[in-house]
Amino acid sequence: EYPGFPIGYPSTKDPDPLAVQIGSNLPLMFLGPNAPMSMNISNPDIFKGWPIGINDPATNDARGKELDYIRTVARQSKTYADNLVTAYIAGTNSANYPADNYLAEELKAVARLIKGGLKTRMYLVQISGFDTHADQVVTGSPTTGAHSNLLKLLSDAVIAFQRDLEGLKIDQRVLTMTFSEFGRRIMSNGSIGTDHGVAAPMFVIGTNVQGGIIGKNPDIPADIKVDDNVAMQFDFRSVYSSILKDWFCVSDTSSRKILFNNFQSLPIVKRNCSTIGIEEYQTIEDSVQLNISPNPMTSQCNIQIKVPKGFAQLNLIDPLGRFVKRIFQGKLEEGDHQFKLENDNYPPGNYYVHLQLINIQKTEPLIIVL
Repeated sequence: EYPGFPIGYPSTKDPDPLAVQIGSNLPLMFLGPNAPMSMNISNPDIFKGWPIGINDPATNDARGKELDYIRTVARQSKTYADNLVTAYIAGTNSANYPADNYLAEELKAVARLIKGGLKTRMYLVQISGFDTHADQVVTGSPTTGAHSNLLKLLSDAVIAFQRDLEGLKIDQRVLTMTFSEFGRRIMSNGSIGTDHGVAAPMFVIGTNVQGGIIGKNPDIPADIKVDDNVAMQFDFRSVYSSILKDWFCVSDTSSRKILFNNFQSLPIVKRNCSTIGIEEYQTIEDSVQLNISPNPMTSQCNIQIKVPKGFAQLNLIDPLGRFVKRIFQGKLEEGDHQFKLENDNYPPGNYYVHLQLINIQKTEPLIIVL
């Protein structure tokens, strides 16, 4: 959408940063073909100390000379920075944000920039500390501790941000989404923590979100080991694909080029291009059946599915969340179908069979024993 960036930018058509990140590092998320396509702000305090609108003259001495030089350098900053500060000054906030909450301070700045007229379409803020290999909870009290405190910090910041958007009358224009580079495993590692996992929840928040849960509560095997993972139910790129299509109105053709494949459309956004409601989606999902027998299996098992007509994939996932076997891929007619899975010397453990059909995905646990 922005060919040749950064050559020719900012422009009359695109005067503001294409994306803004508030945080300490430059994210891979905004890397473009030639250069990073975002502007990085170390923290929101930069706006409070920006020397704009200072009319008092510098003193006529060495200190005044240095102060005047600093003001000149600041005023000569690039157009993007000036536009950011101009929007921040023009903007306001309408909600009370929690104190001692750095994520809330970042979101507060984002709300003010949007209200101030900045045309930037994507903002990234960050909350760290979820890599809880140890001391994730308090011994004997699993609902308290580091993880609980982090979720409270996230929740308090997000609800204040959403209420601010509503009070500023800009909530119809903003969609908030969480994502992470990793999930957590099921079982404690012995240090009252959990190691990196392959599956994690994603939250999407906003006035134009279809409220509800997509997916089912995970099945936790009776006999779990420290390496066992919760099974992934939806490819995270299906979430990205849905946001691209239904929020940014990206065409299916462009989405396939961006994501290098065709991913399902999930009922997340209730405006723009979305054509299916979450209740209708859940009804269709419930009509799809996936049964495995015998389970546990030793040498082989039968997999029975009942599906509507469409293109389907049936995969075996190991305890670490890796795809280990493509059981079937192709078009299926509506109705019942049966497949046989042989034990190709798989190590014993808690596996999953994952069915992907058009916009529906379904996962069932499979125990493999010797």
